Amino acid sequence: MEDSTFDLEACNNDIRIKNQEYKEFDAIYDEKQNKRQEAEAKIDVKRREYQKLRDELTEIDNIKKQRLEFLRRYHEDSHAMHEWVTQNTHQFSKTIYFLPLEINIKEHLHAKYLELQCPDWLLRSFVCESVDDRQKLTQEARRQNRGSISVIVRQSSNSGIQRPVPIDQLKPFGITCYLDEAFQSPQIIKDVMNDNAKLHQVACGSNYTLGKEQELLNSKLVDSFFTPHNQYQTRQSKYKQSDVISRVTPLRDTKLFAASDSNRRSQIEQSIQAIQSEIKSIQEEQVNLYAKEAQQAMSNRETCRQKKTQLERQRTEHSRFGARLQVLERELAQENQIEDLTVATAQHKHKVQKLTQEKINLTILLKDEMVKVVSNLQEYNLAHLKRSQSKRYLMDAQREEREHKSAMAELKTKKEQLERQVDKIKDQMKVKKDEAQVARRSYVEKHPGVDIDQVLMSLPDDMQSIEDEIRDQRERAAAIYHDPHIMEQYEKRVEEIKVKRLELDTLTQQLETIDDDMKRLQEEWETPLRACVTRIGDTFSQYCKNIGISGEVALMEDEDYDKWQIQIRVKFRDKEELTTLSSVRQSGGERSVTTILYLLSLQTENKCPFRVVDEINQGMDPVNERKIFYQMLDSSRGDDIPQSFLITPKLLPDLVPNNANNITVLFIYNGPYNVTQPEWEKYAAKFMPEDDAAKKKRDESESSSSGEEESGSEEEDSD
Repeated sequence: MEDSTFDLEACNNDIRIKNQEYKEFDAIYDEKQNKRQEAEAKIDVKRREYQKLRDELTEIDNIKKQRLEFLRRYHEDSHAMHEWVTQNTHQFSKTIYFLPLEINIKEHLHAKYLELQCPDWLLRSFVCESVDDRQKLTQEARRQNRGSISVIVRQSSNSGIQRPVPIDQLKPFGITCYLDEAFQSPQIIKDVMNDNAKLHQVACGSNYTLGKEQELLNSKLVDSFFTPHNQYQTRQSKYKQSDVISRVTPLRDTKLFAASDSNRRSQIEQSIQAIQSEIKSIQEEQVNLYAKEAQQAMSNRETCRQKKTQLERQRTEHSRFGARLQVLERELAQENQIEDLTVATAQHKHKVQKLTQEKINLTILLKDEMVKVVSNLQEYNLAHLKRSQSKRYLMDAQREEREHKSAMAELKTKKEQLERQVDKIKDQMKVKKDEAQVARRSYVEKHPGVDIDQVLMSLPDDMQSIEDEIRDQRERAAAIYHDPHIMEQYEKRVEEIKVKRLELDTLTQQLETIDDDMKRLQEEWETPLRACVTRIGDTFSQYCKNIGISGEVALMEDEDYDKWQIQIRVKFRDKEELTTLSSVRQSGGERSVTTILYLLSLQTENKCPFRVVDEINQGMDPVNERKIFYQMLDSSRGDDIPQSFLITPKLLPDLVPNNANNITVLFIYNGPYNVTQPEWEKYAAKFMPEDDAAKKKRDESESSSSGEEESGSEEEDSD
């Protein structure tokens, strides 16, 4: 009994220890599980960041979206009109082209060339193929108050392009192509850009061109060409034909046609690589954590749990044996009352020995069961580890399966495309086969008795050799034919060629004479015209400067002389640039100020006895009206200046300066309600004091009139 009590206490103590270890192992296991979940959460976050960066990289690679984004930021009107056209294509009879989206340019250097050569309005213009479509688009732009867009009408043309020289002559200088050949676009887009930016006359250089710029300029093969650093342009002087003016313009970075944001792209690629490295590191750490520490913690936990179960089972068996022992003791006490104590003791000892033997047997059995439990626990841990590995293998297999499915879908699409191509080729083969059968029957009918299979076997196997043979046979057939009049026709054609050459020489001389006459006539009027415009421009600029604005006058040239015009550019604010005078850009008062300054600038070139200006101050604010009036006073001073009349219904207060001695102000009173002349004189005599000169003149007039009256009276007396 003492041994039994001692074993029970030890067992209870072991159970308490194992319970504590079991709780510690549970805490370690939970901690490892939490770390694993945190690692998986980090991986999910990194994967979302990775996908976001991949989407942004895809968006950067989308050139059209990039160009539209640039237009949305810097040319909102063009972007908005493009959106409207995209949504309302059914309203137009033909295609509406948005020029920046129709250009596909691969070389970044060529993109720099193109942006520098083309004006900004051209690069964001719309191109229509019909006048009605342009009218609809223009009306919509006005309705939306988007006046900064440009709409061009152009129809496709198959006419040839006039190059300055063939490209082969420019290749020794490193010229690779003309600028209109450096990009891909619909033909109508190239026609529009050639018309407005002369791309077909601009040569594109390469690194090989560097160092040969002066040599290319001296060759005079092209008037404009690009190098990787600058643009070179030459033109004849407008004042002296023998002088050549050169201009060098540095290249600038591309904006609209930038292939992609290289800096942002590099940052994204670096971020993607960093995220991939972090994911890989976290996965490796997770695998190590789960495969080693978590597995060890789980193994210890299971071992502790099994040990606890074993000890609890032992305690239960011990309790059962204790209860059995108490029953036996009660039975023994009852037997002591009946039988002899010695016999009862012997029986009791025998029972105790029997129970002890049973306990020993159970202990041995428990030991064997514990060995089995430990073995099963090891097998369980191994199976759990294999299950985790199988789960990872399954995830990898599922990912590979998705990739294979995606690849299979692409292969299926390619297969369908190839099948359609095969069907198309089969249809073509069927048509060719029918044509061959028709040709075979025709040949058999024309050449009876000839074995056509043998003839076909003797022919070459490739199409090129067969076509060469056909060409050879046709030339032989043409040589066999004999025309008795061929020599007569040849001599006749030779004589006609001589006559045409003489006519061509005559016409060429006449054309040169006409060109010389045109140049001479042009110089006779162009030189004075330019000098006159220059003088007017200088005067206009000075007048503008006097009233606090900026302006210039320029002569706008064109290939058609009827389209030459004078262009006035003004700037009324410091932050603005010089812009062409128009009703869209300037207000009515600003246009009035500019107009009178330009007319005043013309006075130095136009000689006349007097000038009349009617209501020029209409639409002006008081400040500009006063400035213009003072400018008119300044321009009216000097020798050989005609008299000026300013007619206006009103004048500003204190407009005429006190020191102005060359101004006469006339007030004209007219209408049915004005006073009569006698009433006016009476009013003037009463309320308007006379100056000394007028009073002296009036006194002299009265004295002379009184003298005449006296002499008249004397004559009457003498009579």
